[in-house]
Amino acid sequence: MDDTMNYKYQLGTSFKLLTKSFLLGIFFSLFSLQSFGQDQIIKGTVNDDVNPIPGANIKIQGTSIGTVTDFDGNFKIVAKSGEVLVFSFVGYKDQIVEITNQTTLNIVLQEDVKQMEEVVVIGYGTQNKKDVTGAVASVDSEALAIAVEPSAEMAMQGKVAGVTVSQSSGSPGSASTITIRGQGTIGDASPLYVVDGILTTNISFLNPNDIEKMDVLKDASATAIYGSRGANGVIIITTKKGKEGHMNVSFDAYAGVQQVGNKIPLTNQYELAFLINEARINDGLPEKYSFDELQELKKSPGTNWQDEVFSKPSEASVQNYQFTASGGNAKSQYLMSLNYFDQKGIIAPSGYKRISGRLNVKSQVTDFLALGSNIVITNSSQEVIPQNNEYEDPIMHMLAMDPMAPVYAPENDEGKVYGASQISDQFTNPVGRLDLNNDNIGVDRYMANVFAELEPIKGLTFKSMFGFDRVYLERKVFNPKFDDANNLKLSRTSGNLFISQEKHFTYTWDNTVTFKRNWNNKHDLTVLGGFSLYNEYHEFFNGGKGGLSNQEYLRFLDAGIDQETDTAPRNFAQDAGIMSFLGRAMYSYDDRYLVTATFRRDGTSRLSEKNRWGTFPSFALAWKISNEGFMSGVDFVKDLKLRGGWGQVANDKMPNNLGFYPTISTVTNGLRYPSGTGAIMDGASLTTGPTTNLVWETSEQLNIGLDAVFLRNRLSTSVDLYQKKTLDMLFQADILGSSGFTQNPWSNGASVQNSGIELVLGWADETKSGFAYSISGNFSYNKNEVLSTGAKTPFYTAPFFGKDVLITKEGESIGSIYGYETDGVYQSDPTADDAVLNNSVSAGDLRYKDLDGDGKITPNDRKVLGNTIPVYTFGLTTNLSYKGFDLIIFLQGMGGHKIFNGIKYNLNAPNTNYMSLTMENRWTKAGSTNEHPRVTGTANNKLYSDYYVEDGDFLRLRNLQLGYTIPSNITNKIGVKKFRIYVAGQNLVTLTKYTGFDPEIGQNLSSAQSAIDFSIDRGNYPVPRVYTAGVNISF
Repeated sequence: MDDTMNYKYQLGTSFKLLTKSFLLGIFFSLFSLQSFGQDQIIKGTVNDDVNPIPGANIKIQGTSIGTVTDFDGNFKIVAKSGEVLVFSFVGYKDQIVEITNQTTLNIVLQEDVKQMEEVVVIGYGTQNKKDVTGAVASVDSEALAIAVEPSAEMAMQGKVAGVTVSQSSGSPGSASTITIRGQGTIGDASPLYVVDGILTTNISFLNPNDIEKMDVLKDASATAIYGSRGANGVIIITTKKGKEGHMNVSFDAYAGVQQVGNKIPLTNQYELAFLINEARINDGLPEKYSFDELQELKKSPGTNWQDEVFSKPSEASVQNYQFTASGGNAKSQYLMSLNYFDQKGIIAPSGYKRISGRLNVKSQVTDFLALGSNIVITNSSQEVIPQNNEYEDPIMHMLAMDPMAPVYAPENDEGKVYGASQISDQFTNPVGRLDLNNDNIGVDRYMANVFAELEPIKGLTFKSMFGFDRVYLERKVFNPKFDDANNLKLSRTSGNLFISQEKHFTYTWDNTVTFKRNWNNKHDLTVLGGFSLYNEYHEFFNGGKGGLSNQEYLRFLDAGIDQETDTAPRNFAQDAGIMSFLGRAMYSYDDRYLVTATFRRDGTSRLSEKNRWGTFPSFALAWKISNEGFMSGVDFVKDLKLRGGWGQVANDKMPNNLGFYPTISTVTNGLRYPSGTGAIMDGASLTTGPTTNLVWETSEQLNIGLDAVFLRNRLSTSVDLYQKKTLDMLFQADILGSSGFTQNPWSNGASVQNSGIELVLGWADETKSGFAYSISGNFSYNKNEVLSTGAKTPFYTAPFFGKDVLITKEGESIGSIYGYETDGVYQSDPTADDAVLNNSVSAGDLRYKDLDGDGKITPNDRKVLGNTIPVYTFGLTTNLSYKGFDLIIFLQGMGGHKIFNGIKYNLNAPNTNYMSLTMENRWTKAGSTNEHPRVTGTANNKLYSDYYVEDGDFLRLRNLQLGYTIPSNITNKIGVKKFRIYVAGQNLVTLTKYTGFDPEIGQNLSSAQSAIDFSIDRGNYPVPRVYTAGVNISF
């Protein structure tokens, strides 16, 4: 009984104690919860390792509440216990602190080494950007992504000081040209491209979405490691790689429409008829149109050929889809991507499609051995229309075609009879020309490499990389059978087919050894040595056949039956190789004084044995002034580095008509001549003799630069001064016609100099409200001057309607416009004292200056009217972001050069349409104008003169993009890491005085003299205005 009562008492006591404990627990829990929700004032400072950080951002995570530190790094913020504070500043790693019961916080931010010590690829290795001694610039994937471009070249436009990127045409898939620090040769001045270690001559096939970074080596101290290929600069492309961690999957897409950005105002049918009558009266001829006919034409503007030829926005679509997956573990990483791009032109049927796939892998097989491979496969198809050809370009025909002509003839019943010009047979219906156009270029390309990295001991690395680039190109041009009595120039009695095929195969085998060592944290040394082999093989075939029907399935050469229109088949091949030895040493003392010495010795099969080998050295110094003791108290200077370099490099890109075998005589076959019996015989002729004395085109370059970072990484700048002189430049010497050679021989001896300045300036910051912004701009000025033409005589190039427009002469820029200087308009008939072109010159005609003073206008009165190479280029990028919204504004432009307006020249005749601007202000009587001449059918105003030369300066709103990223706390619920939507516009506004379609003319790449055929508007395909909407999704 007692035991029972005792047990009950103990049980009751335990229960009471348990109850009390439970109640006390609830009380303290409630107290804790109450304390957790209470506001408290947090004070403190934010410092780096040495000094306070003014302007550092402090935000409560997940909210817009925040503040910034004052000048002494102090801050004060109200927060609740349990909330998280995020401390951030540009150039430093974010620091996160959870609030419990603290009232004071002293935060020390650590520099973001990844951000502060950006790594650049310098050729056969990498280096921290702060340690670079040469002129090197970079473009990252984010900068490339904002452009709606199928090629990485155009995505670079305006992003790098000293790099000029221009389009020769706005047609989809058309090539662009890049020059670095000016035109250094009258031959090929394009840079060398290195894609994941593989050497190549262009990157138009590359999908910009696959590119992680592009490093541009601009001066000889940086490019000397590439020796005979470094004269024109080097662009090193690093594609995206996989990273350790879970698989990351992303999908990026955009779609949009395009339209022509500008149309040229032309006269309507009444205005044109009126001007034709006026021109005939001026020339003493009867009027063509009666008063009643003029009144009838006045009822309608007639055909607007620009509206008929340029596609509507809905017909000129553009779309791009990118799928990427990447990931890996500590041992192996991978990345694979698939891309589809499709762009229809603003002039049908032009267009471009590309499919590309990529696989990049790397595996750490053992502690000392890594293996990897980078593979890309592309297939592209381009629909081509005639371009940059004043005779065949449909744009020229579109502008010249009279508005009286209908698109289709009245007797048309099936849309197959085209309207013909009512005033001239020199131009044909542009709609008909385009409808009958069948010109396709298909390209398959495979680029791949495999590499092995061996590190037997720490600091010693061996690397071997073998890469190849295989290209197969086929072009089919089919001209169908077409019968149109109204348009005899369009008519053909039978179809004809022309096929050309090209095979290109190159391989690169690089073997390098790198030694790195640091002593006492004072002496840092990196030594590189290597051996390289490069070989290229090219094979060509072409042939044509007539007598084909129009059925598409019969478009093969064997289907032709008309031997008289056959094009004799041609098939030939050529190859060349380079063997190289290379070395580089980089030394740093106490992270203050830097020295880089580089050499490369190249031997090529294209030169004779005595001149085959060349040695290309460079030397560079840098002084990190900011690391000196006397700078320790200068807090606003973060980094300050002075650098200078000198080097000699060469240009291995020999002119096309020099060939791969200049050391032997070459023969041109397929020539025909009559025999003594009158029969036509096949024959051959010597093209040129052996040129055993040729040497490398050598470029000697000097560069001085200053890099600086101020105000805790907010402000950064870089300035470079350079001089680039090309010696032993190749040119074609004149020879006697009796030599029997069909081509003038090539020789060394010309020289050209480029000198200039480059400036880069950037600012980045973030306010306490979370508004982040950055502004970065670049500007470059370059003066191009021919020091010697070798033969002491100028070169005339760039024919337009059979006459050369450009000249290359000593003291002027390469490819300058050459012609007559005008002195207004004759207000009355010239007198006997006036120097005139001929006796037909009358009042209203252009007055030309008699520069040689001989009393008449002759070719000796021509002069340089302006340079065609831009003197300055610039770009300005603004990035703004706030609470998930982002805005990107990119402005780009160039200037200081002239354009020969071939459109204006072509439309200054009564057998074509006229530009409204010139006709509204034409000369009609004495005193009416001194700028534009009268209308006339004579050739008095058709000399190549400054009347047709215009400023090429322009400022373009190249890209405008507005995006919104959905908050991660929403997207994470559906398994999406990032979801961004955006709208964008490209080429939205262009400010220019140029009266053609577009001031961005560039080089005429279809010309045999494309290297010195700049800025001549032959009816260039204009750059389109593009509107797109897109998404970026990551999983």
